[in-house]
Amino acid sequence: MNDVVAEVNDNLQLRLDEKNIKVNIQLSNKLTVNGNKELLFSVFYNLFDNVVKYGGENIEIILDNYLEDENYFYFSFLNTGNSIDKNHLTRIFERFYRVDAGRSRKTGGTGLGLAIVKNAILLHGGEVSARNVNGGGVEFLFTLKKSI
Repeated sequence: MNDVVAEVNDNLQLRLDEKNIKVNIQLSNKLTVNGNKELLFSVFYNLFDNVVKYGGENIEIILDNYLEDENYFYFSFLNTGNSIDKNHLTRIFERFYRVDAGRSRKTGGTGLGLAIVKNAILLHGGEVSARNVNGGGVEFLFTLKKSI
């Protein structure tokens, strides 16, 4: 997992720098998940990409695996930027759902990024949810099943 996250961060570094987005990765060294590397890459890529597109400038991303038990790793992916209106928060993982329906594909994407995140996490035996952070930002909480 550490290599996957490092690769995502490297791929997006220029865009993160353009918006002055600081990345704080707090992952333990022994994060091993049985799964598809490309799908796991897409989970983190889409989460980072959404912050770059919609989070704002001069913010921070904090990625933490804050807990683990016998079967799962528990992750928090938090950004300190823009929040999501609570009316939209329950629907953001739906395919083709976009918070601002007026956005064009050029500026607003297809509405598939977070659906990909959800389905890739489900495929890896986990769950995902999102909530707004007091003071601004969004936190995605998700689990991934450990390798045994």
